[in-house]
Amino acid sequence: MSRWLIVRLLVLVALATSYAAVLLYAPIIRAQVERPVDLDRHQRDLALLLGRITYNEAADSEADGELIAQIVFGRGETAAAQYTWLRWHSRCVSGVLSQDEAYARPGNCRWARNLRPDGRRPRGWFGDRDGHWSRAQARWRAVLGRAVEYVRGDRSAAICDEQPQTWDGTRYGREAVLARGSRRRILECRAPYVIGAHREGLHNFAVTLASAGDDA
Repeated sequence: MSRWLIVRLLVLVALATSYAAVLLYAPIIRAQVERPVDLDRHQRDLALLLGRITYNEAADSEADGELIAQIVFGRGETAAAQYTWLRWHSRCVSGVLSQDEAYARPGNCRWARNLRPDGRRPRGWFGDRDGHWSRAQARWRAVLGRAVEYVRGDRSAAICDEQPQTWDGTRYGREAVLARGSRRRILECRAPYVIGAHREGLHNFAVTLASAGDDA
């Protein structure tokens, strides 16, 4: 047998082994994202809501995901407390508002609130308006995976040196964001503020509030 043929056989064996490993472990990895067994019920609920809100606010922006996670973790000592704050802060995506109210609002809330842990197309996603779900599915899985890592503690959420208390879209502009509270302040963090999809950076301002009364 020639040396070239032996090399080809070894390559084929290696590829077959790698493919078998993917088939073996992919369901396990997927299950860890869909229903992480090492998280309790409150942590799983928090991770799913954190993922939904992050995807709604800035799609697959890792910087925005870290910002929102840092804000949420500063809003309570437990996953249950953090979930409660986040649920009322983002009432459309969290489901506090009805689906009919979500349909009446502009933006992605009508489907972002229904993003599924198993990655299937969410209710409210319309192909003629939103495109093929398959194009967004992998991005959603990645966002949810990072949310699970934040809640589990495998990923650090510290993009701002000073603790922000809420966020607001850069598309509104600094003056409009600051005008929403008389004593609001926009923090400068370790990523630039940007406007426009698929640009690297923060698509939401990190905002600190002088008092709870400003947080409306």
